[in-house]
This record gives sequence, structure tokens and C-alpha cells, in this order.
Amino acid sequence: MMGDAMRVYDTLVLGAGGGGYPAAFRLARHGQQVLMVDEKGNLGGHCLYEGCIPSKAIRESARLLARSQHTATYGLAYAVTSARPWEGARAYKEQVQTRRYAQHAEEVAAARGLTLVRGRGRFLDPHTAEITDINRGEQFTVRFRYALVATGSHAVTLPIPGGADTWTSHDLFAWQEAVDGLPARLIVIGGGYIGVEAAFMLAAFGVRVTVLEATPGVLPQMDPEIAAALTPPLRAVADVRTGARVTAIRRRGGGVAVTLAGTAGEETLEADAVLTAVGRAPNVEPELGLEAAGVAFDRHGIRVDSALRTSMPHIFAAGDVTGLSMLFHSAVRMSEVAAANILADPALADTFDPLTMPATVFASPEAHTVGLTLAQATARNLRAHEIRRPMGVEARAQIEEETEGFIKMVVEDDTGVILGVHAVGADAANLAAVSHILVQNRLTVADVARLTFPHPTQFEVIDRLARQRD
Repeated sequence: MMGDAMRVYDTLVLGAGGGGYPAAFRLARHGQQVLMVDEKGNLGGHCLYEGCIPSKAIRESARLLARSQHTATYGLAYAVTSARPWEGARAYKEQVQTRRYAQHAEEVAAARGLTLVRGRGRFLDPHTAEITDINRGEQFTVRFRYALVATGSHAVTLPIPGGADTWTSHDLFAWQEAVDGLPARLIVIGGGYIGVEAAFMLAAFGVRVTVLEATPGVLPQMDPEIAAALTPPLRAVADVRTGARVTAIRRRGGGVAVTLAGTAGEETLEADAVLTAVGRAPNVEPELGLEAAGVAFDRHGIRVDSALRTSMPHIFAAGDVTGLSMLFHSAVRMSEVAAANILADPALADTFDPLTMPATVFASPEAHTVGLTLAQATARNLRAHEIRRPMGVEARAQIEEETEGFIKMVVEDDTGVILGVHAVGADAANLAAVSHILVQNRLTVADVARLTFPHPTQFEVIDRLARQRD
């Protein structure tokens, strides 16, 4: 049925993932009446439902399982045994997701000035939207002063025969929908961070994994030296084929046949299942009504400036839907920037710089990259150099028996400002937080040399690297 009265809000937020809910809560705290609309009806978006949270929960189970096979290294003599390790890991990730959904529901219930509707929103014009309330089975129209579009992204599949008939991250990690069992043989199409992480974790559960990457090397978006360092350990757990262009996928018996095209002709690989991990696309479908709102967009996402304003100054966009930096923490940062600028207080004005956002790979070993590589700095006509230190010289890496890898800083010659930090090795994902602080705040090597990180943690590698030149 249709609602009768027009409802009026200060801000309409479409999407309750990382790009939506931080802004919604902040605006409500500042006295705005905020309507947030999300198809799942809770906070967290793709990340909590089938992305970073469940995948990292599974990864921790896989990591523990793998390390348990080498307990003699730590002076122990036991191994974890389980007849159904995937089922146990899946149950654990469900617990994590359920706990966080309950926590978020409590946060929404306690928020004043914030209304969350499980449903979909569609712009009718620049200040009006039609809301479909899934729970109530009704539609109603709202007027708003500001809007924030944070509708996220979706996994893409290859535009080839059989390309859509594969697994995606949804099949492995979706809340209450993940697959019951794992295949004996799995082909992963895509050697980016999602494909690489999946290969490491699934290999730990005994899956024979083949990774196919169309470019000359895996992790093509990361620092080449980081990618090179992760390639040997990846090859130790998976069959890695680079320069592998997939042209067709078809069912064969009880399995799947994947056809590759190369300089030597066609080749067919067989497996029990295929996982596509070739990237994500912004959710800018016609049903969203962006054209009616006057918001400019293309297949790469909604166009925004550094303040996250769209082509309509009162409509903002944040998160994956912008295509700027398709990571949850980037979405949160964008959401906060958008909220600051919606509040229109010059003292709160903020901007978003995708270059400073940390990117991590939860492989074995872990890796991260923040800011410019030396090649990127040179391309920007910046005079810079690298300083580096092995990760394995630190006590924590030796205690953890993870002594491979390195950390390096890209430093501007004249100022000593740290332009980028890139690392692979023990605890590198956690180190990304500090690296972000260094790059975001344009700290110098001298600034970092005066810091002291606790012992014995892997964070010591950062201040010790900075003091190497003293």
C-alpha cells in the first residue's frame, strides 16, 4: 500500500554499510533527523554480510589450523585434528557475524534522531525519494535537504560463456548462506588480494587451489616488490598461472572445465568449482534514480569531489559506490568526510584523499601498502628515495617464526616527509594503521625516529627503521 503523508528529513542516507552509517550517526548526534535505508535492515553492508568480517574470521581459523601442524617448532607436540574443519570454521564466522549484527541493532535502537528502514530508496527528483519498506510492505515518499548515497558495490563476473555460473565471495562467506562443504579442487579466477587471500585460507583446509591471473603477476595493484615477495609462498600452497586469460567456463560431469587462451593455444583445466574474484562494480543501477536526482555517474561510480559532493551540491556519495577506494575503512573515512561537509560548519570541513588509505593483504605472510611507491613519486616529479629494514630482525617476528619480509619507506629527498610505507611480513596488516598515520599526517623520518614503540612487538620495526640513518 502507499503511505499518505509526505515525510520530511534533514538527511536521507541510502545504504547502511561503512559509507552510510558513520555519517548517519554523526548527523543524528548533531540534531538532524536522519532516515537511513538499507536492504539488509542492519548495519555493516557487504563487509559484515559476506566480505571482510566473515572472510577474516575464516582466515583466523585457517591460520590456526595451518600453524597447528607445526607445533613442534614451539616446543609442543600436538596437532589440531578435525574431521570437518570447514564446518567448524563456518560456524565460528557465523558467531562473529551474529554478534556484530546484535551489537549494531542495539546501537540503532539507542540512537536519537535516526530511523533505519529495511528497504530500498529511489530518487524521484533532487529533493524527493520513494522508499520501499520491505518489512511493512509499503511505499512512501520523503523530502530531504541533503542526501548521502552509500549503496556499495557488487562482485562482478566475467562476460564469457559460463562466466556467471561460478562462486563469488557470497558463496564462501555470506551470513547463514555459505556453502556447506568445500570442493577438493578449486580454480580461483583473479589474483588480486581477494583471490590471493582465498587461496591461502582454502589451501589450509586441504583444497587443491589453482589461481589464474590475467596480468603478468599476482597482486597487480600493489607495490611490485610486495607482490614479488608474496608470490613464492602463494606458489607453495597453490598452482599459480599468470598471463592466463579465461575464455569459457562450462560444466563437465560433476565438475567444471575452464578454458584458457594463451600464446601456445587453448588449454583446459578441470576442477570441482570455480571462484570468481576479479573485482567489484559500484551499485549505480537505474533503479536508484540517480538521473532523476541530477547526479552524474558512469560505470566506474558516482563522480564526487574531494569533499564527496556529487554534481548536485546537496547530495553526497561515499564508499564503494564512488569507485575511489573500495575498502571498508575507506568507506568509513568517506562517510565521516561527507557528514562534516553536510553539517556545513567551516571548522568541520573535511576532504578525502584515497592515496593515503591503507590496503592490506591477509595472506601468509601479511602485507600492506600506504601512499606512494617510489615509481609513483618519480612519476609525480618528486625527488625521493627508499629506506628499508628486514622484518625478521625484530624479536617479535622471531618469536612468531615469521622472519621473512621487509618494510620500506618512500621519503622525499628535501623534506624527509614520508610519502609511502610498504611492508610484507609478520603482523604487516596491523602495522598498516601506523603507516597510515605517518603518511596522512606527512610526518618526517626525523619525527618517527623520536617515537618509541613497545617491546617486543613488530611495531618496533618502524621507529628502528627511522633511526637507522642517525
